[in-house]
Amino acid sequence: MSRKFWRSLVTAVAAMLLVTLAGQNLSAADTIDERLAAAVYQEETAGNLGEAIKLYREIVRDGKDAATVAAKAHLRLARCLKKLGKQSDARHELEQLIAGYPDVTDVVRQAKAELESSMPLLAAPWKSGERQTLVMKFAGGQTIGLIGLNANLVQHEGRDAWRFGVHRYVLVGDNEGFSDVLVDADNNHPIRTVWQHLILGNGTATYHDNEVVFDLTQPSAETKTVPLSGVTYSNDQVFFLLRQLPLSVGAEITLPICTEFAHMAMDIKLTVPKIESITTPAGTFECFRVEMNIGQTFWVANDEQRSIVKFDAGAVIGELISTGDGQAEQRDIGDGFSLTLPAGWHLATFADAKLPRALIIAPAMCNVMVRVEERKEAGKLNAEQAQADRVNRLKKTLKSLVVRDNVDKKTELAGSDAVRIVYDHSFAKANYVGDEVLARTKEFDLLIAAQSEKSIYSEIVTELDALRASLTHKE
Repeated sequence: MSRKFWRSLVTAVAAMLLVTLAGQNLSAADTIDERLAAAVYQEETAGNLGEAIKLYREIVRDGKDAATVAAKAHLRLARCLKKLGKQSDARHELEQLIAGYPDVTDVVRQAKAELESSMPLLAAPWKSGERQTLVMKFAGGQTIGLIGLNANLVQHEGRDAWRFGVHRYVLVGDNEGFSDVLVDADNNHPIRTVWQHLILGNGTATYHDNEVVFDLTQPSAETKTVPLSGVTYSNDQVFFLLRQLPLSVGAEITLPICTEFAHMAMDIKLTVPKIESITTPAGTFECFRVEMNIGQTFWVANDEQRSIVKFDAGAVIGELISTGDGQAEQRDIGDGFSLTLPAGWHLATFADAKLPRALIIAPAMCNVMVRVEERKEAGKLNAEQAQADRVNRLKKTLKSLVVRDNVDKKTELAGSDAVRIVYDHSFAKANYVGDEVLARTKEFDLLIAAQSEKSIYSEIVTELDALRASLTHKE
């Protein structure tokens, strides 16, 4: 008989076998593999995507006790839907797979990779040197602090990388933290995150293909390794990652995130229900409302810069107050005073007498408060008495305070005689240096008080000196 005849016979028998397998109501684990093979045949050999989808759905439904095979069927189901152009349905199936079969790590890793490839990120909307500042408030409106965001393009092992800085400073309590995030500029994958936080501790997270290694130094020294199922983004990268997402009304996105403070990986689900107009001190913006399944909402500007205009974390709300290229710039702080803000630093001014006139945070663990008050006493500033009074006041809260004696106490501030106090102290298991200058002008008592994490003080004191020297007053 001809070769053509035998080929037809083999094909017919194979088809009959597969139809028979597909037609049986099999649920035992030892038949799941055969059902998967039948579905694969329909997809890849017969080209019958409709039948393949039907079989894959049945395997997913019946294969709860054979998780690996069911997960593979789920993955192939998503691929079939993608071939039919049903991108949103395919993404939904991939997300269901990731949520439903977390222990089938190899398949979940493939699903996450396909999710990432199906959601190409936009080009970075920021330029190197960008500085964005948000003010934090309680839901009732009380100002409590600042968030400073910085982005700089650097070289890492011969390739471009983005270095993101995220500085959170709260005015009350020992609540300050700075995260330094290094991200591959080509694919946005995190390389390393180094963080310091007075409450949550210090550490480094180093990212590898299938795991992240935590080297913790505070509150205790230890090393932890957490497995990752595919690309996982750094928690503090999210302020920038949200700006690169292809947002649209109705979009549903899953972001695999590593929360470094908690030393764990998790998936965050995002939805975009609508576009809203949001007004902050930085202006009025048309924004995508991005809701997260962890109870947080972000508003991302629908423009070229795609800034984080506002966020609502429940008890705390953040609002954008300024954005710029990060260069040093002259800033007015009220009552005729102005100063030069160093490159990359962040500043907010407040009219509330209970708050400092200006709060400044560096792209590092350093903060500066500028206080301007009406004069309480006549006559020139008595340097020795002013220093003694200030030290006694500080010691009421900073029990470990030790004044540095090798500092030139006499200086100037805004054209007036001033006294400088530099001291060491510790709190929340962190070592700090306080560097304060007090002065008295014709109308005002002035105080510029800086607090710097001790290990960076020698690097940052030059900028502190320049900041203080730049303070001027126009009557």
